[in-house]
Amino acid sequence: MIEEASTRAASRAIAQYVTQHAIPQQPPHHPYRGHGVNLAPGQARQQADDQLEEEVKSRPSLPEDELPPPSLEEAPPLAVAPPPRRSPFATHILAEAIQSGIKIPNISEYDGTKDPQDHLDRFLAKADLIDISDAAYCKLFRTTLAGKAMTWFNQLPIRSIDNFEQLSQRFLHHFAIKKDTQKRPLTYSL
Repeated sequence: MIEEASTRAASRAIAQYVTQHAIPQQPPHHPYRGHGVNLAPGQARQQADDQLEEEVKSRPSLPEDELPPPSLEEAPPLAVAPPPRRSPFATHILAEAIQSGIKIPNISEYDGTKDPQDHLDRFLAKADLIDISDAAYCKLFRTTLAGKAMTWFNQLPIRSIDNFEQLSQRFLHHFAIKKDTQKRPLTYSL
């Protein structure tokens, strides 16, 4: 409420200042019409630009101390700190930088609907091709998750994952039911 009232007061002060120090307006002039001369579009544009520049130069300028105070709309944006990062990774994993350009080649995303052991095995087979740290395994494995699997990951308690072994065990445990239903065919007895 206070900000709104101060904004309105500032707007009124600016409007009053502009009214008191208004520069007389000339009748509207269309730069491409008049003078009884037909100009090519490029020439007409240049002529209009030249006329506008002359009008601006001929206007009296106000001393700096008579300029109205800047409005709130012109104020620079406030720097707002981003919210703290919520991650299940321990601080040492988050702090470790991964070499630029490292990617696990050609591994499909895991969305929580298939065998988690198969996904983990495929990930490890590809990740073992490059020399990376345990923290990098954690960070790269996360990039292979999608859908329900990413939702599961994002809901893990903050700072609860200390290493890749722990992450992979939690992953397998959570999605183990998918493994059982994928491997066993349904049978009906009559």
